[in-house]
Amino acid sequence: MRPGKKDDVGSGCGWMLLFGIIFLSVVKCSSDDVDDGNPSWATNETAYVTASALNCRADRTTDAPITTNFVYGDELTVIDRNDGWALVDDQRGQCWASDKYLSDTRPSAQSTPRPQAIYSPPQKRTPPARSCGAAPYCTGMSSCEEAQFYYRQCGVSRLDGDNDGVPCENLC
Repeated sequence: MRPGKKDDVGSGCGWMLLFGIIFLSVVKCSSDDVDDGNPSWATNETAYVTASALNCRADRTTDAPITTNFVYGDELTVIDRNDGWALVDDQRGQCWASDKYLSDTRPSAQSTPRPQAIYSPPQKRTPPARSCGAAPYCTGMSSCEEAQFYYRQCGVSRLDGDNDGVPCENLC
């Protein structure tokens, strides 16, 4: 040490401290904590299909051939993510799927509407209970069955105007 000069030991620590702060800043800024709007699962993590149907392709483009299809709730393994696409693996192999249709949580059971019958057989009509109390005319009848009941069971002969044995010709 020279006389009249202070010891410069403290200035070396200052540079080390400054270097440490810069190093930590660079490491923090370059980490994967940047929110890019995609689900945040690590590679080789389980993912679930959230779309009703999901095409999986040979490459990261919609022009690539479809190699397989997945459906709602299918469980997949994500191997890699790149530009909004996820490289997934299942028992059939690896392919690329849009990662916006994948979730790191299992989706709830999807309710499937019960299909409605296209054809339903016609309801069997039960004839109304009839009595011979009132003797109607053909104009008040709705079916040949009804006309035959009044003609045969009640003996209302006027229902057969031409006496050929067929009542209410317009219905029968």
